Amino acid sequence: MTTNKFVWLLIGFFISIPLLQFTSCERIDDFNANLSNALGILDEGINMMNNQSSSWRETLEYVYDNMPETMHDVKEDIGVLMNESIGAVTGSILCVADAVPTRVLNQLIRMRAKLEEGYVPRICPTICQTSINEIDLSESDEIYETIAFYGYDFPAIDRLFVVLKKNNGEAIGITEVIAASTSGYGITVGLKGRESVLAQYDRLALMCDNTVISELLIFPN
Repeated sequence: MTTNKFVWLLIGFFISIPLLQFTSCERIDDFNANLSNALGILDEGINMMNNQSSSWRETLEYVYDNMPETMHDVKEDIGVLMNESIGAVTGSILCVADAVPTRVLNQLIRMRAKLEEGYVPRICPTICQTSINEIDLSESDEIYETIAFYGYDFPAIDRLFVVLKKNNGEAIGITEVIAASTSGYGITVGLKGRESVLAQYDRLALMCDNTVISELLIFPN
């Protein structure tokens, strides 16, 4: 390589460094601007829900339409929340439909926290209705062999488990009884063939992590 070519290569190298730095800084500035814009849009949505919760659908549409396109994950989450909420109000589970405005507000707050802080603590579902109010072993087992728990914000079912309890504090977990419902707004607990075990306990508790989210009394045969 001649001396002149070497010199020009060095000149090109040192010129390219500030150009790369400028491009990198420009991208960071763009990201920060989009992040600030996204947080602002979520703030507007939260304020809209606080002022007029019945307009949750219009609020979600506004947030979705105005969210920067670069915030793909947030837009996707908004779309999922909208579809789930529409499904809830058109379904037959009244308690879920009634809870939609509160859930929309809470989810917008969670989305904002996740976007700003990068992490949101896991939540447990809210149970608002069960297919039966108690387990009466004197009745036909068809009544209680499959119990539906309706609600919203259900996590993966591996965080849910069923515990049978006695009034003296003794308890036992039963496994492989929980299944997610097709509606997405509940789970079912299958108790077929477990009558003899149920008869030894006083209550059935549905647990999320270490929290009781629903409990049914068990009455003996």
